[in-house]
Amino acid sequence: MIDQAGRPVEYQTFDNTPQGHRKAIGWLQRRNVARVGIEGSGSYGRPLAVRLAAQGVDTVEVPPQMTAQARKGQRTRQKTDHTDALAIARITAREDDLPAPRCDEAVDDLRSLVLYRRELVEARTAQINRLHADLTQLRPGYHKQHGLIRSGRAQGPQPGQPADRQMPDRQSPGR
Repeated sequence: MIDQAGRPVEYQTFDNTPQGHRKAIGWLQRRNVARVGIEGSGSYGRPLAVRLAAQGVDTVEVPPQMTAQARKGQRTRQKTDHTDALAIARITAREDDLPAPRCDEAVDDLRSLVLYRRELVEARTAQINRLHADLTQLRPGYHKQHGLIRSGRAQGPQPGQPADRQMPDRQSPGR
């Protein structure tokens, strides 16, 4: 916390847990803090930003680039929680046009699901590539006998099969 001149008045840390968020909100309310700046409100700082917004606290997003720029003007360029907190507080007090963190839970849920799906597809592709490499070494020419391993999307509908029907699962070799 800083005063009107930007001098540090008080410094406090809180755990990034629901209990820590409650403590932080209580601490802010007891000190009548008018505005809170959070760096990383889209990731690590997101849970607190959402809680602050739900409590009606004026909360703004401080871009990490601004914090890094402020750190360059200090005597020591060490990156510590304390120096970052001071820089974020000063930027929050100085800049009137900082955006509020976006707190749309439906969008966040969708973003998480899309990211998770992307990770699953990448993992599946890696496994298919690994299987292909292993089979190529163990059974050279396997793909001529059993066909290439592809995703259902890459295979597409077979000739004479309606496009809306799913492909049947391939039988394992030897069945």
